[in-house]
Amino acid sequence: MQVDFEQLRQLLAMMREYDLSELELTSENGDKVSLKKRDKNPVQTIVAAAAPQVSPQPLTIGSTTASLFEKPKDDPNENIVVIKSPMVGTFYRSPNPESPAFVSEGDNVTPDSTVCILEAMKVFNEIKADCEGIVKEILVDNEEPVEYGQPLMRIKVVTIGD
Repeated sequence: MQVDFEQLRQLLAMMREYDLSELELTSENGDKVSLKKRDKNPVQTIVAAAAPQVSPQPLTIGSTTASLFEKPKDDPNENIVVIKSPMVGTFYRSPNPESPAFVSEGDNVTPDSTVCILEAMKVFNEIKADCEGIVKEILVDNEEPVEYGQPLMRIKVVTIGD
């Protein structure tokens, strides 16, 4: 594989622009490029699965779990987790327009439940609930662009005995 340094510079610029810490690309002929930015902060890994026609891709986000899944400070009596966007992209409630939404308000979720998909640069990334509870509020409309750190939904955490 021949390295095109201009394309490499463009990929690095794109990583800076979208605040990505890792980028992996595979060409049609099977050549792979993997770029990783070293970060002094702890790193959280979100498993990103593409739409049915694309295989899952790992996505590493340079932030801690506390910043992506945090309790709001406005209501100390209710155990609420706010799921925030780990990237800039487009929010999708279902895997495709014909499919039902992953979750709706009032649905029960587990830590492994997919709650939405975020599309960034033609890669579809599944976002997991990362907690057990009930979807209290979905804060973003389907196909709406989202920013890094933007609240996507609120989940009332349910523990055994509730």
